[in-house]
Amino acid sequence: MRYDTVDSEQFRSIRRNPVAPTADVNFNQTNPFAYMQLDFKPASWVKLTGGFRYDHFYYDIEDNFRGLEVSPNDYFLSPRGGISVSPVKGLSFFANYGQGFRPPSAITELGLDPNLEAAQNETIELGVQYDSADGVWHFLFDAYKTTFTNELQGQPAPLPPIALGPSERNGFDVEARVRVWKDQGRALALFGNFSALEGELVNRPTGTSIPDVAGFFGTYGFDLTMPLPASNSPHVIKLSGMQRWSGPKPLNTTRSLSTKTYSRIDLRLAYTNANWRGFSTFLNMIIYPDRRYEETAFTFGNAVGVSPKAPFTIQGGVFIPL
Repeated sequence: MRYDTVDSEQFRSIRRNPVAPTADVNFNQTNPFAYMQLDFKPASWVKLTGGFRYDHFYYDIEDNFRGLEVSPNDYFLSPRGGISVSPVKGLSFFANYGQGFRPPSAITELGLDPNLEAAQNETIELGVQYDSADGVWHFLFDAYKTTFTNELQGQPAPLPPIALGPSERNGFDVEARVRVWKDQGRALALFGNFSALEGELVNRPTGTSIPDVAGFFGTYGFDLTMPLPASNSPHVIKLSGMQRWSGPKPLNTTRSLSTKTYSRIDLRLAYTNANWRGFSTFLNMIIYPDRRYEETAFTFGNAVGVSPKAPFTIQGGVFIPL
């Protein structure tokens, strides 16, 4: 069981100063759910998986901006299944099938249409994975197809999202990881991955794109673990870094407006003391070396608005187990 109570207010703003309200919605959401999964191995090299999840949503919505009070409810059953075949140790071929859903937004959709149903998706996936017995190599490739019953395109508040209808996504992912150095507890690994995606609205002219869906993602980086001063020391320093490239994404269905490729760099430094019951502290940094305006872009008619990111962001924290 999950319960959420939300008070939400939105405003138009100029230079971060509110000038006019665009939404004032208070709502309670109750979500009882049940989940079951069964794994079965008819042979040592074959594994079958099946299961489902059932969700029911009860809403109590008070839209003060539009003067509406509604109490809709909705439900969805999400089945899933899969098979994995491992002809040799470390190598496996797999296939998966699953259904899911996206519940309507209590803030922007259900207040206007209490009978709006959840949007459903269906995914078929095929892939292969290899993990070496010594832990040095990891490789994965998968291809998938996803159908969705109703894509949404956001509009400037207080306008509701535009229902674009059903869609289809076809894509693939490839990832690799190699441990290039190990000295007892010390290790250095390099990794990279690439994902490509083609998405279009069905029952539309060929080439009608799904807005806000990037054409590709690519990442490379490293992980370094260093117990100090000795390899068996309880003091462990972990340093990781990666650069992620995001491809262009259309901002409308005709691709007449689109973002450009941009990248961001993520760095993380962490310290853990095993003798202090897992005490740890960390420092994160996000850097945008170029085009920091591209990550969050949206349309205003024929114009494009952006929410520019800071050139760099630093965040730190401490975890103290009790």
